[in-house]
Amino acid sequence: MTKNLLARIRESPAFRTAITSYFLIGSVTVTSLVAVPVALGFLNAEEFGLWIFTKQALGYVLLLDFGVGAAVGRLMGGALADDEQKDRCFVTLSIVMLVQALVILVVGLLLLPYLLNWFEIPPYLKESVGQIWTISLLGSAAKHATRVIDGTLFAQNRVYWANLSGGVGTWVEFVIFLVLLNLGWGVQSYSWAFLASIACSILGVTIAFHIGPWRPVLKIKYFDFSMLRGLFNFSLKLFTLGAVAQVVFLSQSLIAAKLFGLTAAGSYSVCMRLTQLVRQIIARLYEAHIPGWQKLFLDNQLADLIGRWRYHLKFIVGVTLIGSISVSCWNSLFVTQWASPSLNVGSAFDFLAGAFLFANIWTGAMMAPLIFKMDLNARTYMALAQLLLTLVLCIFFANYIGLSGILLGALIGNLITVFWFNSWNGAKILGTKWELIWVSILRPNSPLLFGIIGCGTISLWGDFNTIGRITIWCCSALAFAFIHRGYIFELTKQRSPATSLKAS
Repeated sequence: MTKNLLARIRESPAFRTAITSYFLIGSVTVTSLVAVPVALGFLNAEEFGLWIFTKQALGYVLLLDFGVGAAVGRLMGGALADDEQKDRCFVTLSIVMLVQALVILVVGLLLLPYLLNWFEIPPYLKESVGQIWTISLLGSAAKHATRVIDGTLFAQNRVYWANLSGGVGTWVEFVIFLVLLNLGWGVQSYSWAFLASIACSILGVTIAFHIGPWRPVLKIKYFDFSMLRGLFNFSLKLFTLGAVAQVVFLSQSLIAAKLFGLTAAGSYSVCMRLTQLVRQIIARLYEAHIPGWQKLFLDNQLADLIGRWRYHLKFIVGVTLIGSISVSCWNSLFVTQWASPSLNVGSAFDFLAGAFLFANIWTGAMMAPLIFKMDLNARTYMALAQLLLTLVLCIFFANYIGLSGILLGALIGNLITVFWFNSWNGAKILGTKWELIWVSILRPNSPLLFGIIGCGTISLWGDFNTIGRITIWCCSALAFAFIHRGYIFELTKQRSPATSLKAS
């Protein structure tokens, strides 16, 4: 088995991407799980909420890339096939992203006074906010300026190098964070540790790029103004989608901060942490295959693409459902043991978090075909509808049921808008019908669907008892292992190089 596993790693770029993705997410998971309770030992409730708030607010400033960062991999994928265009594309993207990084830095610094006043930061924390914001902004701008390197690695199906450097950077950040906390740096420890992580990530992808199969010719004459229209036409659509995703996600904690205070923002973020970790783990299952799927799409091999899509997505949905059940069963216990019982919201919140996990993963997986086709016009309008509806619903429900209402509003906003839209249009681009995908993917996973429905039913009547949690989770885990035993076995089965290429 070990020999076959090593052979798969050598033969399949998708498998290497998956392995390094899990190294990255595993590193993030372990370090964050340890860092939060340690931080709570050194920081008071407001300082901890400030740490969370600063990270969330910074995401809004990074939207000033107008989607170019998200478009780099797709644009370089097309350019690498044309010897006459790849240098021009690389130079043009590099200059655009460098200018954007400077804009992000300047605008972020100008916004600082308004953040302090709007969110009514306590006076004794204002100096800390300024220092954390400035240092974090510098690191984020530097990372954005080099995103063209990450995009090129993605287009070359070598994104595993970015995952590896990101994982190493996570551990560097963790060690520096702990050291600075013990030295008495307080909440400032986060920003300097974050800056070190960014430096490791940039260094790693730069080295991987230079030892790769292609090095661009960096000449200013290759800057092509004619490419800007096509670049921003596509990237602005991705920007709108990314902005909506950021606002929908980040606004939840910010709404909690505005309506209920910094402590509530910290509570909401802690209660969502397990859901976010599980989502990141599951998302790697399909993200690892996207470069290979994109190549099949660009080569017009739709029959192969839809076959691989269904094969993998059936397993991914199964993993998502067992993840949703796990969140519903164990989130309260996780929050109580990991952070503090006072930060726990309750079992109804846990079920909503599990349901939100499923909706988010399905929406993301069905979004990929739209990006392959670069057909995002209607999806952009639907994203704007999701944004407006989500903000209204989050604030409305929060006034009646508190923090759980914020999550309920985000869930309903997703289901009414982008969930069904991505399902229908993604299937259409793949050359099939959405109901056929639903039947072929959800029917085998039906026992797990009953499991998550059971979690929701119990949460309406009160908290889970320990026996109930163990029973539902164990039955669901056994059902998952039985349903997907063939896929799990396939992970360690050695295949021919041709088959491996097709699967990737």
